[in-house]
Amino acid sequence: MEFVRRVITRPSDTASEDHDTLADAAFAEAEADGAFSLCWDAHGLRYGLPADVDWAVANGHVAVANVSRAVIPALRERYANLAVVEITATPEILAERLAARGRESRGEVLARLARSTSVKLTGPDVTSIDNSGDKDIAGERFAEVLRKAMAFSDLSDMI
Repeated sequence: MEFVRRVITRPSDTASEDHDTLADAAFAEAEADGAFSLCWDAHGLRYGLPADVDWAVANGHVAVANVSRAVIPALRERYANLAVVEITATPEILAERLAARGRESRGEVLARLARSTSVKLTGPDVTSIDNSGDKDIAGERFAEVLRKAMAFSDLSDMI
């Protein structure tokens, strides 16, 4: 199992995810050079999954990545065995958590909340986990999805 380290046009900080950072021009150059398996724009930033994700998936690895809901259709086209895990929270809790990060203005938080409800995820490959309450319960549900993905990956070598 591999946890994909995203590339983002935002500086790293200790309060958020550990990611690789590129300036806008360097990101565009890396994208043109084929450095990413998938890129998208969100929240005024550029995001990319490194191209080596394709190798990992092609070789039977489970790759776990944090992506925008808007790119799920592209991922479904690219990877045959996709499991989508949608982590949700009530709008009030999500607003509190976003505000506590301190990375966005109030207007940007409100825009993010509006966007989060604009893309509905459906399909047999979607598992929704409500992260409004006890984080241990949500964490265990996520771990269960990962265990199933690993079991399927192990079995797929036998098919």
